[in-house]
Amino acid sequence: MRFVLDGEGAARGAWTAEKRFQSHDGVLHGGIIAALLDSAMVHCLLLEGISALTGRLSVRYFSPVRIGTKVTLEARIDRRTGRLFVMSARAMDGGKVLAAAEGRLMRNGQSD
Repeated sequence: MRFVLDGEGAARGAWTAEKRFQSHDGVLHGGIIAALLDSAMVHCLLLEGISALTGRLSVRYFSPVRIGTKVTLEARIDRRTGRLFVMSARAMDGGKVLAAAEGRLMRNGQSD
């Protein structure tokens, strides 16, 4: 998946839910959604030249993601304290938020 920075500091990308990641009854597995949200946050930092590892990830699911849905992912840095980045991400279908996450990521192997 490819992410790009928009003019407002958010990383954006898109991915289509594939059948091989189905949980049941044509619904994308929640773990895949969590991985996509985590990836969006990591790529948001990478696009800023920052390598980081996820220390905590909290996901809230609002609506099932149907197989075949083109999911738009968006992530941004909400706060930075030293090596710690508090971030948020959303998985959307059009304007509808399907899932949202908050993450705490730590700069990888570097000190400030």
